[in-house]
Amino acid sequence: MVEVKTRSDDRVAAPEEAVDKAKQDRLIRAAEAFIEQQSEEDLQVRFDVVTVLFQNGGTRIRHIPEAFYPTNDDR
Repeated sequence: MVEVKTRSDDRVAAPEEAVDKAKQDRLIRAAEAFIEQQSEEDLQVRFDVVTVLFQNGGTRIRHIPEAFYPTNDDR
């Protein structure tokens, strides 16, 4: 699963900071629902974040693999 966050300015907060605990919980629940609909039970899920920052006439793209993990508290 990949969450993409785009910003035109990072002075207030970096784009990845928008993927807070509440957002992570929603993404985890969505992934669990997706997995339940699939016929394979052993699907492996990874949660990545991609940030896109438009700044000073350029674009900076950053990939954060395995940005967060589901925990037992999330279930």
